[in-house]
Amino acid sequence: MKAILIDPWERSCATIDIPKAGKGLDADTVSSLAKLYELVGENCLDACYFLPHESIIVANHSALHQPPLASYCVHGHRKVHLLYGRGVVVGYSTGGEERETRLSVDDMHQLIDWNQ
Repeated sequence: MKAILIDPWERSCATIDIPKAGKGLDADTVSSLAKLYELVGENCLDACYFLPHESIIVANHSALHQPPLASYCVHGHRKVHLLYGRGVVVGYSTGGEERETRLSVDDMHQLIDWNQ
């Protein structure tokens, strides 16, 4: 499934492929979660819903790290979101099911301000 990896240390966005979650806690869902854990560097996830039907998956405790992780601001629908560490952009359906992002790497670069 198409997703976008945001790396604030490299100040980059890249298209990646991740496993699509299945229904319930099946093998596809476990595989998808394991890949997200690996990408964000933590086994507890949170989501920033920044545009309708688009989200950024981040590590749940990324804002609490000492020293602080690299951060970035994402301009979303009526709000700017401050996020820490790597993020993975994925879409979601009206029913809340995971789907490919409809955004491009160029779209994400236009929405992100990199922090020092």
